[in-house]
Amino acid sequence: MESRGLEAAHLWVLEEPAISNISRYLFEPIVSRLVATDPVKALELARKHPLSQGQVGFEAEVLQAIAFQDMQVALDLLSKVRAGQRNFAYGAIGSVYVRNGEYQKAVDLGLELGESAHSDYYQYISYIWVNTDPDKLYEMLPNLPNADARSKAAYALCVLYDGNDSIPIKKIENLDQYLTEKDRETLGPIAPSKNP
Repeated sequence: MESRGLEAAHLWVLEEPAISNISRYLFEPIVSRLVATDPVKALELARKHPLSQGQVGFEAEVLQAIAFQDMQVALDLLSKVRAGQRNFAYGAIGSVYVRNGEYQKAVDLGLELGESAHSDYYQYISYIWVNTDPDKLYEMLPNLPNADARSKAAYALCVLYDGNDSIPIKKIENLDQYLTEKDRETLGPIAPSKNP
């Protein structure tokens, strides 16, 4: 199906009242097909999809799919993401960097966001990272750019290490110095000792 046909199908999905309750499920495959052939058009269509309050739009999903095939195109399209969806889009691209083993690029990308978004961004990529290469996350932990980033990474590692007897106690206790009080409280009984 060519780009115009996909766009026509998209408009039908958006405007046909009889299918409004399933439009989200129909929209996704249409845009996914476009990612491979016309990533700019795919993001444009994702931007047209209406959002409910608090809902994550399709921009992040589309940019993540684009990043897997061409990171530079995805980065170039970040500026076209709707207000309120920017942090999700950055997280999606950061997660691709992590999955590709480009950890420093993922860390640096988060610095482009305002400081108020750092906590959510670094929490998101830390959860991906801890499942991809936890040893590298532990190694880079002291060099992460700010207290929020270090705390979110330490938090993810604490959750991973919980109940794992093969992890040296000293390694687990070392995480405490990076945790914010809030993250330490959230961890509760699995938080490392305050005084390693």
